[in-house]
Amino acid sequence: MKDFPFFAIITSGDLMGLEMDTTDITLLVLAGVVLANTIAQFFYAKRAERTYKSGVPAPSLIISVRVEVQNRQQLTVEQAQKWCADAIFIEADLWVAWEAGEKEIVPALWDLFLLRKT
Repeated sequence: MKDFPFFAIITSGDLMGLEMDTTDITLLVLAGVVLANTIAQFFYAKRAERTYKSGVPAPSLIISVRVEVQNRQQLTVEQAQKWCADAIFIEADLWVAWEAGEKEIVPALWDLFLLRKT
């Protein structure tokens, strides 16, 4: 670890010619962590806003189509989720993850489901 130049800069307390003590270095590192976290949250929020762009439906669209099947066949939520999953040969847990937005549905499977639900 000590072979890396960045480690040598941090341990010497000399960053770009500025004398820094341990507190300054700690604050600098914390600021970097906060910045990285803020950037990650921004991109996660953008991902959550995605709608039916590039073939990937938003979770709200997946839920609305499942509700349509649920009402048409008079099923409970769990039964409708299982029916939807069985229609495209997947596990019900994966369908639930798609509805929750935890995973993105593969566009080809979404198209297959839209064909089979009718």
